[in-house]
Amino acid sequence: MKWKVYAILLLCPLFLHANECTLANDRDNQIILNTKSGLLKIYRFGGIKPEKEFSIGEDIFTTKQMENKAASVVWEVTRRNKGSITLCTTLKKETAGIDLDGIKYQKTFQFDPAVPEIKVTMEFQNISEQLRYAYWGIRNQFQLRPKNSEVVFIPRTIGTFPQSSWLFLNFYAQLPAWSSSIAENWCAKMDVQGKNGLGFLLDSAAQSSFYSFKGQNIGFMFDGGYMAPQAFVKTAYKIRPIQHLAGVTTVNSSFAAYISNGKTKTTASVFPYESGEFSGEFTIVDENRKPVFHKKVNLHLKKGVCGSVDFTHPGMKNHFAVILKSKMNGKEFSTEQYFENGVRMQDIAACPFTPCFMRPAVTRTKTEAIAYEMMPVRKKQAVCLFGLYTPFNRFDKILDGWKIDTYSVWNTGMKEIPPASTLDEYSILIISNAFINGMEVCLPRVKRFVANGGLLLVTGGPSAFGTGGYEKNSFFNEMLPVSGRAFDLQPVAGKGQFDKGVAIAGKGINSLKAPYLYWMHHFAKINPSAEILWQVGQHPVLIKGAYQKGRILCFLGAPLGDPKDGSTPYWESEEYVSAMRKIIMETLKEIQK
Repeated sequence: MKWKVYAILLLCPLFLHANECTLANDRDNQIILNTKSGLLKIYRFGGIKPEKEFSIGEDIFTTKQMENKAASVVWEVTRRNKGSITLCTTLKKETAGIDLDGIKYQKTFQFDPAVPEIKVTMEFQNISEQLRYAYWGIRNQFQLRPKNSEVVFIPRTIGTFPQSSWLFLNFYAQLPAWSSSIAENWCAKMDVQGKNGLGFLLDSAAQSSFYSFKGQNIGFMFDGGYMAPQAFVKTAYKIRPIQHLAGVTTVNSSFAAYISNGKTKTTASVFPYESGEFSGEFTIVDENRKPVFHKKVNLHLKKGVCGSVDFTHPGMKNHFAVILKSKMNGKEFSTEQYFENGVRMQDIAACPFTPCFMRPAVTRTKTEAIAYEMMPVRKKQAVCLFGLYTPFNRFDKILDGWKIDTYSVWNTGMKEIPPASTLDEYSILIISNAFINGMEVCLPRVKRFVANGGLLLVTGGPSAFGTGGYEKNSFFNEMLPVSGRAFDLQPVAGKGQFDKGVAIAGKGINSLKAPYLYWMHHFAKINPSAEILWQVGQHPVLIKGAYQKGRILCFLGAPLGDPKDGSTPYWESEEYVSAMRKIIMETLKEIQK
């Protein structure tokens, strides 16, 4: 009799509505796909049984949709097999914006009970006759256990940390909703009291940024790059259950792991998706990245059964990081977690310890520029990615009579720069003292803008070049005519000479009216093909380079210092304004030839 009752309960959710199809139905997994909305309704998944079923997987095409109401897309079922369903639609400007207007969008849902996992494959094809840009995302709003404490974990370049409405992770500010400096291609939402949750593994080639709001919503954006007519972009993400962990430090194809730290004790817990041998080495490094502790670990793991190891170590104060290099069944993985005074702190550009603990962001390969056969018609207008101290560079005077659109360098502002399809209407793109963490999400567009004949002007400051993390970014390493290094911002006159200026000399500058510079970025290397336009003493301060059809001007000066010797700082100098204007206009003419 008991088995009959169980069978009835198991089959109850199968009384489906007209727009619902079963993706999985067994003892541990009950997953329904709504073919009208494209949402997954989960009753059970890999042993996780929420008190109330939840739906995940809303398609969004702008960051505003991520933060507010998702787009309404009409789907058609084109293929259906056991454990696999394919939906298709043609996107319209009204729903998806101009960048995706006329794009054929197909996504396939596959359930693999052996892992278990849900794989969602997304395919975009440009069936329009115009250049388009593949930028879209997935929003997930769900509760694993109502009334319990739930947090989102995101792997930033300085370590993994939880985001929630009740948790302040540093003494300075609450974490922003958007994160774009991603070091590993996953994110997770956990019920930390129930020790279970969901992990999302993304295709790192197209991954762009993560979104989390008050520990409730979790979403991610993809950047597939420019699409010429008939071009094709394909990527995927996987959803996996996570059990027996109170948090997450890393998730990969073989396991999820959590590193928790105490004063003299560290605990590492591993939840495996496959049985086998886990071997690894934990290393603790101090604020100078000097190793102070090593611990080798070998665990024989059974799929779905959590293994853990505790180890004591010297009490660490101030800044340190725990590094895990591991291997599971022959596959190598590594991760790193930074701590300050025992807790995770946010990235602070001015803090000398942050860059030495930063990891490179995930490399994205599906963002290569597509050149036009014809040069675009550019207008007398510029885009300025606006950072701290930007007004001191006086772009309003240099580009007098131009239309200048400004966008904040903070994450939300960077995502709203002009649509990629219309960016080529601008002649100049300015990056003014922008820290890399907030800017990475739009760099594929910047690269494409320059490659197709735009002028990029990059200016210095406490959040730019080496102090902004540019030297660790593949886009900047490829495009810029200079190679940076961390903490390159120094007084021009030498160590300790904070308020002593040096005159700028070079193209277009009258030495009798020379502007003075007090702080600048000192670079490790300048490309042999670059042209030095201005100098202060023996130091290049304005360098011109080329990238494909475009040009780049790097102004290494920073609007810092307190002039006390009667000299005129560049931010108050009409000579600077006049000379910079002439150089910009000559460079634009050079591009047009």
